[in-house]
Amino acid sequence: MIVDWREVNKHMLEITVNLKGKTALVTGGSRGIGRAIAESLGRCGVKVVVNYHSNAEAADETVAVIEAAGSRAWPVRADVSCKQEVDRLFEEVRRYVGDRLDILVNNAGGPGELTPIDSMTEESWDRCMAVNLKSVFLCTQAASAMLPDESGRIINVTSISARSGGGIGGAHYSAAKAGVSNFTRACAKEFAARKITVNGIAPGVIYTDIHKNMTTKSQLEELRRRIPLGYVGQAKDVAGGVLFLCSSQAEYITGEIIEINGGMLMN
Repeated sequence: MIVDWREVNKHMLEITVNLKGKTALVTGGSRGIGRAIAESLGRCGVKVVVNYHSNAEAADETVAVIEAAGSRAWPVRADVSCKQEVDRLFEEVRRYVGDRLDILVNNAGGPGELTPIDSMTEESWDRCMAVNLKSVFLCTQAASAMLPDESGRIINVTSISARSGGGIGGAHYSAAKAGVSNFTRACAKEFAARKITVNGIAPGVIYTDIHKNMTTKSQLEELRRRIPLGYVGQAKDVAGGVLFLCSSQAEYITGEIIEINGGMLMN
């Protein structure tokens, strides 16, 4: 019997872990990978603060899905690359869930405009670093006092490009994500004394709005051919890794980057 793993993957989100009563903040949680993570946590009983930057409608839809699953959720707009807005975000987090935040998922980010190095502006570089790397630092710093000793979880979404160098025009993005991966390891050392685990998830080619808007069909097909499993990943594939890292089965794992790319990194 030949198993079609794409059909198996369609049902992966039906598999849940017991996280009932826990609280989480997911940055960039209104769309794509962030939305899949937020909704998956909600299905596991987590109360979720859904951070978004500009798309209030998408954030409201994410909240509605979580609440339909029986949990609680709240949308909060904030630019997490700005300290003032991060401070305001965490004021809202405390208003909704109290002084304890069990799970922080630093997901906000994106490649921005793809530009060759010789024509990349300083502003473009700085913005990409701020959105993808500075935001992780700011949110981790703000969450530190709220994370419970012995059980707190920080999960940072990095990228396959942190190790591969990414595509042409994305030097700023791959450099920022490499920073996220190493910041994850540094935080794992600092938080270890409190028994708080810090790990990363590194997606490969995941079909979200970024690829819908920036990748042609022929380019996506070329990427697919480089994936040993033979198909492009979905946001739920990444969410599954986050659920595992939030579970009690992962309590002895810290400082790790889980690569979720269908084997693409082997090529």
